Amino acid sequence: MKTSETFKLIVPDFIKAQKELQKIVKTESNDHFKSKHETLEDVLEEIKRVLNSNNMMLTQPICWREGQQFLETVIVHISGEWFMGELLLINKAGTDQGQGSSITYTKRYCAEALMGISTTKDDDGEAAEGRAKKKGKQEPGPKQKGEASPQINNSGFPACKTCDAIIRVSKDRKHYF
Repeated sequence: MKTSETFKLIVPDFIKAQKELQKIVKTESNDHFKSKHETLEDVLEEIKRVLNSNNMMLTQPICWREGQQFLETVIVHISGEWFMGELLLINKAGTDQGQGSSITYTKRYCAEALMGISTTKDDDGEAAEGRAKKKGKQEPGPKQKGEASPQINNSGFPACKTCDAIIRVSKDRKHYF
């Protein structure tokens, strides 16, 4: 996680915003997995509502570095203080639609991580270990010859030092705040 030089004015308003967060209702159905989930719009609407009412904003620009595309998730306070995390965008499909899907998925999970919330069920790391219970029939997608699999951390995200730090802060936020 990266932060502005000073970090003392944003913290009280961020804590207040976290306390004001309301449960995000699952409004969308996934017929493939026979489940309901929160939409990106629902998640961002609630996050922006509490941030904006506490003098903060959320922005999620995409940047290129060393030939790779990253999504930055930044919370900026009216004082100018800020903190951010970033995550590598992975487009396994190699198509425009795949890129759009990667951006959408990453926006949701990075915004949740930076806010210290989760809208997904905790599987205690079972999916990362390949032991997750699967709903419905799932066929593994074809793997391209020579394609490297990204390393996945314990939270199911591609390994990234910044994202790992966000996840640690999110899980241990009582320690930091």
